[in-house]
Amino acid sequence: MRAISRFIDPKKGVDLVDIPIPKPTADHVLIKVMASPINPADELFILGAYGPVSAEPVCCGMEGAGSVLEIGPGVPKEYFNKKVVFYKGFKSTPDQVGTWAKFALVHYQCCFIVDDSMKYEEICGAIINPFTCFAMVDEVKKKGQNALIHTAAASGLGKMLLGLCLKEKMDIICVVRSKVHVDLLKSMGALYVLDQTDPNFEKELAAVCEKVNVHICFDAVGGDLTQKIVKALPRKSTVYLYGALAGSITSLSQGDIIFKDIAIEGFTVGKGEFMGSYDKLKEKFKIVSEDFKAGGKIFKTIVAKGYKLTEFKVALEKSKALAGTGKSIFLPNMFPQSIHFTCCLLYTSDAADERSSVDLGGRRIIKKKKQI
Repeated sequence: MRAISRFIDPKKGVDLVDIPIPKPTADHVLIKVMASPINPADELFILGAYGPVSAEPVCCGMEGAGSVLEIGPGVPKEYFNKKVVFYKGFKSTPDQVGTWAKFALVHYQCCFIVDDSMKYEEICGAIINPFTCFAMVDEVKKKGQNALIHTAAASGLGKMLLGLCLKEKMDIICVVRSKVHVDLLKSMGALYVLDQTDPNFEKELAAVCEKVNVHICFDAVGGDLTQKIVKALPRKSTVYLYGALAGSITSLSQGDIIFKDIAIEGFTVGKGEFMGSYDKLKEKFKIVSEDFKAGGKIFKTIVAKGYKLTEFKVALEKSKALAGTGKSIFLPNMFPQSIHFTCCLLYTSDAADERSSVDLGGRRIIKKKKQI
């Protein structure tokens, strides 16, 4: 089968290679992959940031949606021939293969069975981002807090986190990179949205931090932004780093770290207290599933564009540029032309559908469906 794979030396990048279709081993399921997103974590894996791989080629991709074709010994029969979403990080094994490939092999406890009515392209990102949001909110509660700062807040994960915080009645300070994103998140219910490019950003951030009494930040950007946040936070705060979108080295003031007693920690979905317990994972996914049944107001994957596996170079090159409108996804066994994605923003003076638009002071952005 064809699979997008990386090599032991990350400098070699990735390539589309032929590998054998895996056979289900004990407790594993063979999945026909229908859709799999390009996540920032995938890009870090390609660059070698997740550590070395012991053999090559190793198939890229971490999560996706598809249908179970075969089950190995020990797998409950209820998984056979079912539509599933899956994330191989829930129970990593030496046998796993996937997910940017025609087929994936994962432990069955990496999977959740979903309704046949759910669309593959809308549920393919139903694990990493939603469960990262759960882990963040749980971490805030564990610290006895009820507020957080989130950078890159207009990202797919950022919008999910905003929705979850609103549901949990938790204060969230959203940091974005443009005025358009400010208006977008405010239209979604955010009370505190700051543009990091605004000349008054640092002053406004300090004022909001004091007003909300926030002591926790989840930073996906890094670079100079992290120090600005450290400066604005009160004493005994914690900054969790979970991304590096700035693409530059993060420099921090030793004085702020020492005398304000600021903690800097790494953060991934793996920090979630639900990790290691399939029952707890299923409890969390039930929340995601119920949201999808209600229309996916919080957790539905917004897709910008779908690609065939053979288009991997273009897909990886353009995924960051398209991130503001939605996820770039691979469709290993589907034709992109047959999928409709919400990915086009039109500027106009009025809107035909208030529910699918954002008011920008006299102008309105309308989200229109566009066939790719």
